[in-house]
Amino acid sequence: MRTQCKLTHPEVQELEKRNLHNQQWTFTDGKSGLGEIFNGESPFGDGEVEALDGLPEGFDIPQLPEGPQEYSPGLDKGLKQKARVYAILTTAVFLKLQIKLKM
Repeated sequence: MRTQCKLTHPEVQELEKRNLHNQQWTFTDGKSGLGEIFNGESPFGDGEVEALDGLPEGFDIPQLPEGPQEYSPGLDKGLKQKARVYAILTTAVFLKLQIKLKM
């Protein structure tokens, strides 16, 4: 796969010469333990893998407003109601089973 990529996409060669394909950023402010895991010879035999703490150079990540339709932190009213009903029913079934098992 790698050889085919080099042959069909020569623009990738410059990035591979800079070893960018073997770098893993932590995207954290502090020190992480990623370097203890992500190190040594690349499984493809094309350089050393390295873990880099922090963020790669570039631009600041914008802080966008929350999009409630995507990964919303809470449930809408209808879903909350269904969750409550489900919790009540499963609790009732569980308690009924417990009573039968004790008898």
